[in-house]
Amino acid sequence: MDVHKTRLLGGDMNDHINETVVLIGEVLSHDGNNVVDLKSADGTQIRVIFDEAMSNLSKFVEVTGKVSPDGTLVGWTMTNFGENFDLDLYSETLKLVEAHKDVFQP
Repeated sequence: MDVHKTRLLGGDMNDHINETVVLIGEVLSHDGNNVVDLKSADGTQIRVIFDEAMSNLSKFVEVTGKVSPDGTLVGWTMTNFGENFDLDLYSETLKLVEAHKDVFQP
C-alpha cells in the first residue's frame, strides 16, 4: 500500500506530528553516526535521527520519515541531492503547491 507523503518546509512540521513527510534541506552537521542537522528551505533547523548510521552525505539531502512529537524527524530514507540545490526556488514551489492543492494533491 502506497502511503501519502507530504512535502513540507521545516516550519510546517508541527502541523504533521506522527505523519510521513518528505523534507529537503542543507546538511549543517552530522555526528558521524545517525544524527543529521538540516536547514530546510524556509531556514528552519531540523534534527533528523536515523535508525542506522548515515555516511557519504552530500550538501543537500532529501529525507523521508515520520515527524516526532518533540519536533525531530525520524528518518527512514535519505537521498543525496548533490552540492548545488536551490532551496529558495524549492520553497517557492512548495508554496505554489500549497496554494493549489486541488491540482497537486490526491
